[in-house]
Amino acid sequence: MKKLNKIAITLGLLVLGASMNAQAASCSNTTYTTVNSVNIADYNTTDVTIDSTEAHSCSYHNGNDDKYKSVINTDFGLADTITWNDPIKSDDHADLLSYDIDTETFTLVDPGVFAPFVVVLKGGTDFVSYLFTQPEQATEGLFSIFLSQPELSHISVYAMATGPGPGIDIFGNPVPLPAALWLFAPALLGFMGFRRKSKA
Repeated sequence: MKKLNKIAITLGLLVLGASMNAQAASCSNTTYTTVNSVNIADYNTTDVTIDSTEAHSCSYHNGNDDKYKSVINTDFGLADTITWNDPIKSDDHADLLSYDIDTETFTLVDPGVFAPFVVVLKGGTDFVSYLFTQPEQATEGLFSIFLSQPELSHISVYAMATGPGPGIDIFGNPVPLPAALWLFAPALLGFMGFRRKSKA
């Protein structure tokens, strides 16, 4: 019985460790490493947050973002079944999306957009995109970013139009069972073993 308890505890610890995998904090791009002496690794998922939630991942790009909608899936390794709405741009849709450069905040008019969504900050000759899988709804956010030019040209937000069916996440993978279930099961096995031992 002690062996069963040890196995249950070991499984619980392994699952806990797997569920705590840290996501990559730095943006990446295979084409660019520095632009205007700015290290691309200095761009982070924490540069843009929605309700204190940081981005799932981010990516740096040199150039204009006007055709970015067609490459979002490739950029983030998303399922090909995802389509994206045209962007809500602060310079084209100021009534829907506005930002304040002094307070580094941006606001989407209610009801906002629902996850997953992508936030793009454009300035100078480059832009950085941020993929959010949480929170469920985006209405207000914070940004702190330096681009090749300090002036921010505009912010764009892309909402998902259609995506994978129920039970499939946006990356095309089956949705895993909740981590709590995997953590609870080994503990339950351990208690069952303890109860059997007590009855004996």
